[in-house]
Amino acid sequence: MNSPLLNAYINLTPLPKQDYHFEFEVTNNGGSRGIAGYVSYRNKNLFCGGENYEIKLRGALEKQKNFVTNDENTASSIFNTYEFGIENNIKIPKSYAFTNWFRKKDASVKTIFTGIYNTQNRPEFNRSIFDFSTALEFSYNRFTKYTVTPLQLNFVSVKLDQQFLTNLILLDDPVLLSSYDNHLVTNGKFSFIYNNQELGRQKNFFLFRGNFEIAGNSLRLIKEIQNDTSNLDGFGRYQVLNKPFAQYIRPDADFRFYQVFNQHSSIVYRISGGIGIAYLNSKILPFEKAFFAGGSNDLRAFRARSVGPGAYSAQLNLERIGDIKINTNIEYRFDIFRILEGAFFVDAGNIWLRRKENSQPEAEFNASRFLSQMAIGTGLGFRFDFTFFIFRLDVGVPLKDPSLPEGERWLFKNLQPKDLTYNLGIGYPF
Repeated sequence: MNSPLLNAYINLTPLPKQDYHFEFEVTNNGGSRGIAGYVSYRNKNLFCGGENYEIKLRGALEKQKNFVTNDENTASSIFNTYEFGIENNIKIPKSYAFTNWFRKKDASVKTIFTGIYNTQNRPEFNRSIFDFSTALEFSYNRFTKYTVTPLQLNFVSVKLDQQFLTNLILLDDPVLLSSYDNHLVTNGKFSFIYNNQELGRQKNFFLFRGNFEIAGNSLRLIKEIQNDTSNLDGFGRYQVLNKPFAQYIRPDADFRFYQVFNQHSSIVYRISGGIGIAYLNSKILPFEKAFFAGGSNDLRAFRARSVGPGAYSAQLNLERIGDIKINTNIEYRFDIFRILEGAFFVDAGNIWLRRKENSQPEAEFNASRFLSQMAIGTGLGFRFDFTFFIFRLDVGVPLKDPSLPEGERWLFKNLQPKDLTYNLGIGYPF
């Protein structure tokens, strides 16, 4: 009698222990050009226990108009702004805290330690950021991922050019002036991702990413209990290490639906946004936590931080930030020839302030008029799929600029070649 057993042979191919990755982007809009990119190294078994270590170096160069004079800085013939950063993180496949949460083996829990240093240098200021955080990442199935960050420390130091500081004071804009404060951020964060994509199957799927961040409450409580008013700054804010700390809540979300017609064409719908509410020890959100609009993954017809807030028309070429953001994108993707893919896209969005500010008229969010203040752009994209990476070129055409007077915001009649924005990058925008 034959045995009912079946002989099975399983062939396993080990993944490379180490790998490298790079990404870059190039933008050009009306002569304001910039390049940015990063290179990373990853070791997937650093201490022979499944530890995943990654170090990432990021850099950016830009040619920007001077904030004060609104003229091109001629000190450099190509770029006048640079940014450099280094990030280290290690993922350890175990939990060092809250172990009772992860008794199930399928939790796939990891503990993550991250350290980041970043510096940005412009003719008008230098901003340096040091960030350290520890987090728990876990999932109970292949579609969901949770990340809990119980502790994140963020030190921000800003050195202003004296002439730039004088001009900021003369503008009498407290929101803008506070954006260039030295400060400390101590926060916690919760993130959730749901992605029901099944690789190898031609079917519709969607991705949802949500974050909730809260900062400064514990430090504020300690200071209130101590009742120590000797450490207040000139604005009545409590300080730690002689720096005022930020206090805010900040939820944001990103939803994407991928409608797959066949292996050659699809449409991607995206809506994202968020709100930041500063209170007690803060009047506004810290600069690095505020929202901005524009850029190669956002409103591709506009430069990053060049849109909004609201219908405010800035007299100077300042980086524009807000408390509220709404962004929408629709992109039709189709094959052209072999490795060449095409895309047609429409982007719309803006940022707003939560409160009315006399120094920034029409910058606050108003439910009755926010739709009329959406910046709109369209364009064509070309993607070269080399399997191991995708090279992308998007050409954005601005259609509506909310900073212009009503009746003049649509730009159809006055478009010129210099108004086009060119975005080069690696990978899809979303």
